[in-house]
Amino acid sequence: MMNHIAVILRGHHRTWNLICDYTLSSYDKLAKQVDYYVVSWDIPYTGTKHITDTFEGRNLIKYYRIPIIENYYNSYYSSCWLPYNILPWKRLREKTVNYDAVIDSRPDIAVKVYQDRPIIKPEENCLYATKVELHENISTHKKDIALSDWFFISTSNVYNIMAQRFIFPDFAGTQITQRLYAEKEGINVCTIDYIDTFIARPNIFNLELNDNTFRDIGVKSREWVNLDREQRRQYAKAANVREEDYNTLSLHAAI
Repeated sequence: MMNHIAVILRGHHRTWNLICDYTLSSYDKLAKQVDYYVVSWDIPYTGTKHITDTFEGRNLIKYYRIPIIENYYNSYYSSCWLPYNILPWKRLREKTVNYDAVIDSRPDIAVKVYQDRPIIKPEENCLYATKVELHENISTHKKDIALSDWFFISTSNVYNIMAQRFIFPDFAGTQITQRLYAEKEGINVCTIDYIDTFIARPNIFNLELNDNTFRDIGVKSREWVNLDREQRRQYAKAANVREEDYNTLSLHAAI
């Protein structure tokens, strides 16, 4: 277990209310003290309870909403522009604390910690992801190594560097360009084995989430891809999730 970490959640709230209890308990297993930061777009929120209420009893340092900037309202730029905008509060906090690690994730990402595996602090100049995939590079039209962009853990300094990648154009595809930017900055890209993650789609609304059912989230996520728009809308309604949170170019996610 680490001593003190920061967890920064960025993006639409989406299915957070469905997974927050389990995911927050997972973060609690990583460190003696966890500071939370949430940065989202400045849009109306219609969940069953406000996201800030879900952090009751935990140390929520800042909840911040920023105006939508059309050029940055997409998969690549939002994943760095939102983290960049929370940096002032993180730096202010770091005047009095030292973070062993900073986690960069999303509210719709369910997290499991394997307690039978060593929990190790990130090394300097390393960016850790939970999954690495092969995607088509949109410049070369060849398969290339891509980082799943929904969960990263690193030192505080590496987080700061990665949050500035909006200055680096997306020319290869979001998850490939993130890796290329890290390598350009001299950051080693690694995977981590004591944390696992899945995207939680609205069709998990009736799933009782625990360590034994965690992998069912991945199954449901794959099922979501094959649902038509009306089926996705019905699941979003059942889960009390805003359809607008899924206004995205990604066919895997969009409603």
